[in-house]
Amino acid sequence: MFLRVLLCFVVAVGLCAAKDIGYYSAIVRVERLLLAERKMVGKVKQYISQGGQVTGDLRSYVDSYDDSWLHPPRDDPLHFAHHPVGAYLLIKRLSQKHMKGVFQQAQDLIEKPNILVELPDKEDLEMSAFALVRLQLVYNLDINSLVQGQVVMTVTSPQSAVPQHIAVTGMEPTLTLDLSDTMFIGDVACRQNDSESGILWYNFNLASADGLNSRVRALSRIASAHSKLKQHEKAFTIYREALELDPDNQILYADYDDAMRLAALGGTAVDEAPAKLKASLAKSRHLCRLDVLQNVAPRRGLKCRYVRDSPHLYISPAKMEVLHRKNPRLVMYHDVISQNEARTFRSTGFPKFRRTLALDGKGRVYIDIYSVSESGSIRDKEDSFIGKMSRRVGHLTGLSTGPPHAEPMMVFNFGLGGAIQHHKDYMAEAHKYQTALDGNRMVTFLIYLNEVEAGGAVVFPDLDLITPAVQNAALMIENLNKSGDNLPRSQHAGCPVLIGSKWTAIKYIREFGNEFKRPCGLTPDE
Repeated sequence: MFLRVLLCFVVAVGLCAAKDIGYYSAIVRVERLLLAERKMVGKVKQYISQGGQVTGDLRSYVDSYDDSWLHPPRDDPLHFAHHPVGAYLLIKRLSQKHMKGVFQQAQDLIEKPNILVELPDKEDLEMSAFALVRLQLVYNLDINSLVQGQVVMTVTSPQSAVPQHIAVTGMEPTLTLDLSDTMFIGDVACRQNDSESGILWYNFNLASADGLNSRVRALSRIASAHSKLKQHEKAFTIYREALELDPDNQILYADYDDAMRLAALGGTAVDEAPAKLKASLAKSRHLCRLDVLQNVAPRRGLKCRYVRDSPHLYISPAKMEVLHRKNPRLVMYHDVISQNEARTFRSTGFPKFRRTLALDGKGRVYIDIYSVSESGSIRDKEDSFIGKMSRRVGHLTGLSTGPPHAEPMMVFNFGLGGAIQHHKDYMAEAHKYQTALDGNRMVTFLIYLNEVEAGGAVVFPDLDLITPAVQNAALMIENLNKSGDNLPRSQHAGCPVLIGSKWTAIKYIREFGNEFKRPCGLTPDE
């Protein structure tokens, strides 16, 4: 199992000025894209209503812009950016080749020409489609409902053989996917080596096919996906069914021959994932679904109390909720920041955003297509507010949080379908060079900067524990025991955001400088 360590480089970037950021990799960028398009369409419509003349392409574009997008509900003006289908449709609409010319015409007419810096590109479109694939897989979403704009979870229980459908959102008539969308989403899933999910989306096309060509195309894609999975007999059967419908299709014959050659090379479907990893993934997905369904029973032994462990907390004590007592100790501190401080966190971090990278077990940096987020690293001396927040973390934990005893504060915004893969925050043996001077990461302090409508919990599969994203609260994770030994049961994962946006700030506290503030215990297991 790879150790995944979040990295961040301190680089100031524009809205979409570099290849390592994109509209799909941070929902805040989708929000800004939505607002920019809405503002531009509104100004062009106003210009037309006053008798102004525009080109046919521009008029066609603004006329097709649905009023519900132009006048969203007052309680959530960013709703379409926070809905996974809405975000996909927005990026799809603005990533079309002709849109660059349309936007240029629009910007020439309005007072502020640079409303939008750049339009989404092909990668944004593909990854926003893959986000729908990931969300469907993790939350077991009903595809038939999703293509109609409604998020519905399919839930099975031991008490009933009939699956239940539980609606997470209401019907969205303006957020519908057509058959070209579902075919594209299936293609993206297969290109990203998730052929099983691709088959689910292709099957929707097959069930909805309205003609011979559509049915044959869907069967061909399904057969190809089974072939990639080395399920050769299934692939052959489906290819033969397609050829019976369209016996003159030479491309289909060629694909069938390719599948037969692939089968002749040998090999059948082999699941190479270790059983323990598969069990952890299954447990994590189950916990993520329970979080959205909000049917988590209170845990026995849960304790809440006010604490005054620091003179700074005497007048206003911290609200501490103990989630897990030891191995590892997990604590939730409630109301550690105010709404204004959360906004300051977000505005301070965003200018430094860049795609969050991961580090594998051999020390190699790479972009993880599942852990989609952007982040910015801010040192205490760079910003007085960040320095103040770091000191507050120290008051709550009783540890030294200034450099070099802790890492810089990191601010995150997660992207479309963005999750955090299973990982442990402490550095493994392969990363000795990162712990030689300052020690290992003994404590993780995770602050939630906004409310998440659905999803976004942190789950601990080895503890069977869900920690939901609670606005203005902070989750403290002990990664090492007092002797400095790693705590493998601190392994956790971040559930993808289903509806909404998720902002967090993280402070990693190191061992060195905290030896006397967190001394060794009297027993080996402490």
